[in-house]
Amino acid sequence: MLKKTLETFYLITFGVFLALGLCEIFLRIAAPDTIFSSHISRLQSHLTLHDYENYYCKGPHYRNEFNALLRSGLEIPNSAYFQFRNDQVNFFTHNELGLRGSLHQDKNKTGVVVLGDSMVRGELADITETIPSFLSDWSVSHQFFNFGSGGLGTLEIASLYEQFLDKVDHQLVIFFINTSNDIEDNAHFQKWAKLNLKPTTKIEPIQIRESWLDIKLRQIFSKLELTRLYFDLAVHFDDDKKHPARLRHFDPFRKTKKDQPTDDDFDALSESVQRVKSLAGKRSLILVSLPGAEEFYTNIAWPRPNPGNFAKMVREQLEIIAKSEGLP
Repeated sequence: MLKKTLETFYLITFGVFLALGLCEIFLRIAAPDTIFSSHISRLQSHLTLHDYENYYCKGPHYRNEFNALLRSGLEIPNSAYFQFRNDQVNFFTHNELGLRGSLHQDKNKTGVVVLGDSMVRGELADITETIPSFLSDWSVSHQFFNFGSGGLGTLEIASLYEQFLDKVDHQLVIFFINTSNDIEDNAHFQKWAKLNLKPTTKIEPIQIRESWLDIKLRQIFSKLELTRLYFDLAVHFDDDKKHPARLRHFDPFRKTKKDQPTDDDFDALSESVQRVKSLAGKRSLILVSLPGAEEFYTNIAWPRPNPGNFAKMVREQLEIIAKSEGLP
C-alpha cells in the first residue's frame, strides 16, 4: 500500500514538473516581451541583458565584501561594473573604501560628507548623477563626498560614518534620512545584530540580506517566465491599478511593510542622529528628510497601505529630533 502511494506521488510530482517545464519552454518561445530578449542597445554585441545583472570590468565578479558592522557588506574597493536595471545601463566605479566617487580632495574647497542609503549612493544613476555629484558641481566652495550605501538604515549609516570619517577632511556632514524604508532597514539590522549573523561575502547580482537559500531561489525564480506570468495575473486581478514596474522588479520574498512607525522606530532614528552628531564633534551637521517615490506616484499599488501618511509621521519625528538636538 505504501509503495503504491509513493509511486503515485512520484508520478504526480513528475507530471507537475514536466507540465511546468513545457509551459516555461512555450512562454520563452511565444512571449513577445520576454526578459531573456537582448536589449535594443546591445543587440549588435549579442549580449543578453538580465534585469539587475552586472557586467564586471575589473575586480572580482561579485559586488560585496564582508563588513562586520553592516548586514549587506560594502562594495568591493576599486571595482567597476555596468548594471542593467529599469531598462537602462549605468556605470558604477568605487573608490578604495568601496564607496562611489573619488576621495581626491581639493584643498581649496571645504569638504562635506554626505550620508545616506541607496538614494545618496545613486542606485539608478551614473556617477555624475548622484546627489553628492550634483552638489559638488553646483558649489564653487565645497566638495561633497559620497558616503551613501544601498540597503542601509540610519543605524548602519552611523556605523559606516564611524568607520570612514577620518578618511576625508570635512567640516560639514549632511545626513539624508529616507522616510520610505529606513524604518524597516533599521528593524532588519536590529534583528540581524541580535542573531549575530554574518552577511555572505559574495552577493550577486544585487545586495540582499536574506539567507543563502533565499538568494538562490530569488535568482532562479526571477528568470522564469512562469513567475512573470504569475505576477501578471496577480496584478490583473488586483483591485489596485496595474504597476508595470512591479512586473519587472518583483520580490518573491518581499517582507510586509509597516502600516505606521512605532516608538521603537523613532528611538532608532534618534539614536542614529545622536551618534552621528557625537562622531561629527565640532563639525556642523544637517538633517535632510528624503522622500520615497510612493509619495509622488499615488496611483501605484505600493506594499504599504498609506505611504504618504507613513512618510509624514517619519518626517514630523525627524523635525522633533532635529529641534531637540539643535540641528537645522
